[in-house]
Amino acid sequence: MNNTFLSRRAMLSNMTVSMFAALKAEPAQAAPPKPWVDLQGHRGAAGLLPENTIPSFAKAVEIGVHTLELDVVMTKDDVMVISHDPDLNPDITRGPDGNFLDRRGPRIIDLTYEQLQQYQVGALRPNSRYASRFPEQVAIEQLRIPKLSDLFDWVSKLGSEHIRFAIETKISPLRPSYTASPEHVVGHLLDLIRQYRLEQRVQVLSFDWRSLQLIQRQSPGMETVYLSTAYPSINNIEPGD
Repeated sequence: MNNTFLSRRAMLSNMTVSMFAALKAEPAQAAPPKPWVDLQGHRGAAGLLPENTIPSFAKAVEIGVHTLELDVVMTKDDVMVISHDPDLNPDITRGPDGNFLDRRGPRIIDLTYEQLQQYQVGALRPNSRYASRFPEQVAIEQLRIPKLSDLFDWVSKLGSEHIRFAIETKISPLRPSYTASPEHVVGHLLDLIRQYRLEQRVQVLSFDWRSLQLIQRQSPGMETVYLSTAYPSINNIEPGD
C-alpha cells in the first residue's frame, strides 16, 4: 500500500467514527416551556377606571395585562366605537346636561359619532348596580366613548407589540334593529385590523356566531371565540323554533 491510500483510509475511518459518535450522542434537552397565562383586562380595568375607555385600557397595561378585552358597535355614520351596550347605559352615562340618564338611552346605531360625543361615560351612578360591582372605580370627568381606532392608535404609539386584543362584536339576531348587520360590522372591523396590521394579535369573540363565521371565511387565520350563554333573557344554546 502506498502512503496516499493509507492516508485516505485513515480519513474515512475518522469520518465514520465521528458520524457514529454523533448518532450515539444524546439529543440536547430543550428547556421546558415556562408556564404562561394570558392575563386579560375585561373592558380594560373596569374595577379601577371607567370601562371601555382609553384610561381604563392604559391602566390594564400598566398592571401587566397581556390582552385587552373590549366590545364594539357601529354608529349611524359608520364609526366603530367601543361600548359594551348597543344603547346607552344609564348607570354609566350622563347626558348633554351633565345628569345621569333616567332610563336606557338611545341606541348607538341611531346616533352619529358627533352626537355620541355629547354623552359622558366617566363615572358610575351612585347606588346603582354598577356602583356596587365596582366600588373602587375612580371617576374621570369628561370621558367619552372612544373609537376602536383611538385604542389602536394609542397602543401603536406605546410601541408594545406584545399587547393583544379580544374584541367582542355586539350583535344579536334577536334584536336586529339595535345594531348594524353582521356583514357590516365584520367588514369595518376587518378593515381596521388590517389597516393597523394586527391580524396576528386579535381574536374576535361573539355570542352571535354569524359574525365569527364571516371572520373565518374572510380572514381564515384570525382567532375566533364562540361565546355561549343560557340565561332566561338570552340563550344561544337551546335550539330555536
